[in-house]
Amino acid sequence: MLNEKRWEEAPNVPTVFEKGHTFGVISYLSIYGPKGMSEPVRLELETAFKNGMKDRTFSETLKKFQVEESYLSGKEYSAKWRSQYQDMGKILDALGLIEK
Repeated sequence: MLNEKRWEEAPNVPTVFEKGHTFGVISYLSIYGPKGMSEPVRLELETAFKNGMKDRTFSETLKKFQVEESYLSGKEYSAKWRSQYQDMGKILDALGLIEK
């Protein structure tokens, strides 16, 4: 598995991280707002989406499509993408795939 944790449908299949690799591929479903959005509006939307994820129908729909439920705040999401972007750049550079 290329995720950070084992897939519920295949609990005996180890992740790439468990096999000693330091990379993976994770697919996200995300919602973005416009640049410059005010902090109070951003926080209100973030809270609304987080609360919406608690709805049973939402969870059942994700499970139906085998999508793992996960929540990250906007700041957490941004930090995660920045880290992955830097990590992937190092890998691409080491493989000689970045033109200099």
